[in-house]
Amino acid sequence: MISNPWMIVGLLLAAIALGGTCYFKGKAVGEREERAVWAELQLQQSIAASRQLQEAQAKARGAEQRFAALVAKVDKDYQEKRHANQARRDMDNRAARDGVIGLRYPQPGADGARGIGCATPSPASSGDGAPTTELPRALAADLLDLANDADAVVEQLTSCQAVVLADRSDRVGN
Repeated sequence: MISNPWMIVGLLLAAIALGGTCYFKGKAVGEREERAVWAELQLQQSIAASRQLQEAQAKARGAEQRFAALVAKVDKDYQEKRHANQARRDMDNRAARDGVIGLRYPQPGADGARGIGCATPSPASSGDGAPTTELPRALAADLLDLANDADAVVEQLTSCQAVVLADRSDRVGN
């Protein structure tokens, strides 16, 4: 055996130093391996998140394009209806002013009293036998204008409603 005590202390110190070196080297290698595993995991998660983001963006672009196409179609339909309504309005106004179209209403009283600005009584066009009076041409044209304005407002609101409903259905669908 080893008889020198200093030799034993030296060997013990060498063994402790060797053990400590191995421990710390193993710890460093383990930490590097653990970091590499975590880095790989984070990379995979980042790639998956990037793919999900790209898919969501593509889906949003598709929905946006569908909505834009729908709005363009609604606008085109609205413009076509607006032009058709304007042509009908002009035709109705000319017909009312020329006397082709006449608006009638029942006479207000049994004594034959007529409203202000009413023309002469004319035979009833309906089968109920009630006497009617024709409105003056200018008033009839103005009333047709008012009715056509109301129709235009309804068409505009219908177009707006179509856009809103499409937007809601697209949001609910997603």
